[in-house]
Amino acid sequence: MKREIAVIVLSCLLLSTNVFADTFSYVVAPEDLADGPTFLNGRGGEKFGYDPDMPPPIGSSQDGPVGFGSSSFYSDVQGSAAGGPRDYTSFRMSPRDIFNVSDVTIADLAGISYYTKWESGLDWQIKIYTEDVTAPIQWYQTRIEWNRPNPVDSAWHQHTADGLGVGKLTVKDSGNQTIPGMGLLSDLDTGYGSEKILFIDIIASYATNSPPSYSYLDGVTIALDNGDSATMNLVPVPGAVLLGMLGLSAAGMKLRKHA
Repeated sequence: MKREIAVIVLSCLLLSTNVFADTFSYVVAPEDLADGPTFLNGRGGEKFGYDPDMPPPIGSSQDGPVGFGSSSFYSDVQGSAAGGPRDYTSFRMSPRDIFNVSDVTIADLAGISYYTKWESGLDWQIKIYTEDVTAPIQWYQTRIEWNRPNPVDSAWHQHTADGLGVGKLTVKDSGNQTIPGMGLLSDLDTGYGSEKILFIDIIASYATNSPPSYSYLDGVTIALDNGDSATMNLVPVPGAVLLGMLGLSAAGMKLRKHA
C-alpha cells in the first residue's frame, strides 16, 4: 500500500513539474537572420528572419535586461521622410522551427514576452501571421497585432502578450478590430485557435510626423501550453545558435530530460 501511494505521489510530482518540457535557449545576431527568400514567410525551415523590405535590426553592445548580458538589438528607425536608413525593421521568428515541431497553432501559445529599452518614437510591437489555407494560397490568412508599449522612461521593461501589468497590450486582428476579452492570449482561442502560425514578428517602425524611433530589444520568450519554452538572447555579432535543456546549452543540440 505504501509503495502504491509513493508511486502516485511521484507521478503527480512529475506531472506538476513538466519533466518532459523542453527549454530552448538561442543566441541570435542580425547576421543569423535569414533573408526574405530563405525565410520564405516562415515556410523556409529557418528559425529566424527579417522583413525583406527593409534591413534587419542593428546589433548593439548596449547592456540587455538582467540575465541577457551586454548586448541587444537596436531599432534605429527614422523613416525615408527623415532621411533615415529604414522605415521599419523586424525580428521574425518561426515557432515550428524554433521548437522543432510540424506546426504551432494560436491555441498552442501560452505566452510571448520581450524587453525593450526605449529612447524615442515608437516602441517594438508584436504581430502574428497565420498560415493561409485557401487555394490558391496567399501569403497569410490572419494578422494579429498588439498595440505598442507606451514607455514611461528609458529603463528596460518587459512586455507580455498576456496583457498584464506595465506591458499591457491590446490585441487586434487584420481588420483592425479589437479582439474581445481580458487582453489575454487565450482570448484568441475562440476565433483563431486552430490557425497555424507562419511567424511571429517583433517590429519597430516609423510614423509620419513623429520623432525617429530609437529602442533596444532583447530577452524574447515564447512559451507553449505543453510547457516548452524558448528564449532568444539578442547579440551584435554572429555566433552559433545555442539550444539548451533546463539551462544547459549546446550548439545545434537538443537535450531531453527523461524520467
